[in-house]
Amino acid sequence: MLNKYTTLLILLLLILAINISFYTDYKSDFRIEKSSIPISRMDSSQNDSLNLDFDKIAHLLEDKQIVILGESTHYGGTTFEFKTEFVKYLHQKHGFDVILFEAGLYDTYKIKSDTSLLKEALWNFWYDANQMTNLWNYVGANKDIELAGFDVQLSGLTDDISRAKNIDSILMANNIEIPYIIDSVVPNIKMLMYNGFVLSKGTKKSIIQELRNIGNNLNDQDKHIEAKYFINIADWYECGWKYNWGDAKRFQIRDSLMADNLKFQIDNFYKNKKVIVWASNIHAFNSKESFDNSSISFTPMGERIKEQYGDKVFTLCTTSYSSQNNKSTSFNSGSNRTLEYQLYDNGYKYAFIDLSNVGDKSFMTRLNQRIEYSGKWANSTDAIFFIKTEEEITYKKNSNDE
Repeated sequence: MLNKYTTLLILLLLILAINISFYTDYKSDFRIEKSSIPISRMDSSQNDSLNLDFDKIAHLLEDKQIVILGESTHYGGTTFEFKTEFVKYLHQKHGFDVILFEAGLYDTYKIKSDTSLLKEALWNFWYDANQMTNLWNYVGANKDIELAGFDVQLSGLTDDISRAKNIDSILMANNIEIPYIIDSVVPNIKMLMYNGFVLSKGTKKSIIQELRNIGNNLNDQDKHIEAKYFINIADWYECGWKYNWGDAKRFQIRDSLMADNLKFQIDNFYKNKKVIVWASNIHAFNSKESFDNSSISFTPMGERIKEQYGDKVFTLCTTSYSSQNNKSTSFNSGSNRTLEYQLYDNGYKYAFIDLSNVGDKSFMTRLNQRIEYSGKWANSTDAIFFIKTEEEITYKKNSNDE
C-alpha cells in the first residue's frame, strides 16, 4: 500500500503534468505563422526615431477615411512615439489632416488648433509628455492639420472660474438669460461631475433640465458646437451622478456619447476630410463580442463608428510585451500564453500584425490596459502594432502635473 507521502508526491506530479499540458496546448494556439497572422518586421535603425517603414502596410489604408489609433493605456511613451510617426505618415502619404482626440469636444474646439493652448484642452499625459513633443512640433509647423476632440468629459486645465466666464459669454452672445440654478453651480461646474452627492435629487434634476434647455436654445440658433457643450455636460452629469466609476453602464453611456460627438463632427465639419481618431484601445475596439468570457459588457465607441462608416474605417490598436520606467526597470511582462510573448520570443522589437485573414481565431493579448484577455481579436481591430518594451511617459520638467 502506498504511504501518504508517496500518494502526495504522485498527486503533485499529476498536477504539474496537467499544468504543463495546459500551457503547452494553450500556447500552441498562438504560433506566429504568416498563413494565419502576417507579420511585418519594422525594427528601427536610429536611436532618436522609430523610423518605421509604413509603406509595407500602405495597401491596407487605401480608400480609408477614418483611422482609429488606439493605445493600451494613456501612459505608454513608446506608443506615443509610434503614433506620432504614424500620424506623420498618414498626413504626408495619405492626406489625413484632422486629428480628433479623446478629449473634451468644446475644450478642444475653443483653442482652434493652437498648440500653445494645449493645456486648456487636453489631458496632461498628452499635452505635457516628452514623447508627444514631436507631434506638437509637427502640428505647429503644418497649419493644414486641425485638432479637435470628441469626449463628453471636460478636459484640460481650464479652471472653473475661467469656464464660468466662458459660459456666461456664450449665453450673453446668444441673448440667453442664465437660469438662477445654473448661475449658482457654474463656478463649480467641473468639480460637480465628481461630487454630485452634495446636491439634492431635485436640484440635480433641475440642473440637468436647464442645461438641456440651453443646449436646445443654442441649436435653434445654429450654434451646434456650443449646444453640444451644454447637452454633453447635462448627459455626463446624469451619468456620473447615477453610476459609479467602473460601472459598465457608465462606459456604455460615455462611449455612446463620444460616438455621437465623433459622427457629428465627421458629418458636419470633416465630411470631405480624412480623419485620425486618437483614443484608448478600449474605446477604439470594433466589437465587445471579442472578449471570451469577460465582464466587458458595453458597446465601444469604435464599434458604433464602424457600424456607421463601414469599410471607410481602419482600426489599429497598440500593445507591448513589457513596460519600462524612467529608471530602466522592466515590469509587467506578458505571460507565455500571450501573442506579445510569442512576438518577443521570436525576436521582434516592433511588429505590425494584419488581422484581416485571422477570422474567428481566439488568442490572448494585452491590448486592453495590459491585462491578459483571450478573445477573437480580429473582430475588434483590423491590425495590431507590437512594441517589445514600452517605455513609460516622462513629463516636462516644468510640468505642474508631474
